[in-house]
Amino acid sequence: MNKKYQNIAAIKDNVILRLKNAGFHILYYASITTNSHYIKIDYGLCNSLRIADHKGKKKLAYRYNLRVDLRGFHIDNSKKWEQYIYGIDQIDQLIIDIKKRRITKRMYLTPYEYRDKMQHLKNRMGKEKGFWKNCIVV
Repeated sequence: MNKKYQNIAAIKDNVILRLKNAGFHILYYASITTNSHYIKIDYGLCNSLRIADHKGKKKLAYRYNLRVDLRGFHIDNSKKWEQYIYGIDQIDQLIIDIKKRRITKRMYLTPYEYRDKMQHLKNRMGKEKGFWKNCIVV
């Protein structure tokens, strides 16, 4: 494995560890064709994160994007929902924003509803078409 791929893998491991330590449930998938890593946060209830060193496919729209080849932060409004693009220097802000997203979601759901929705999403994994079918629970 070359250094570039090791670096992205280390960043992915760090982000997953920080999310797990914050109490999130994580589904993970590594692309077999690109140097991209995909994470569903709370099984997708708190959206998904793509970690990569390049732009993603135009047809895909992950809420959170960590681009290790960029610096800074910007919002892309060209898709059906806002995409947040964080540069490598914005990992702390990324984690903060994901935590805020969970707080916002929990404002509208009871703890039981939140848990039930997560369980429903978890149960769907492996039954749908697409690469998430091959994801792993971390």
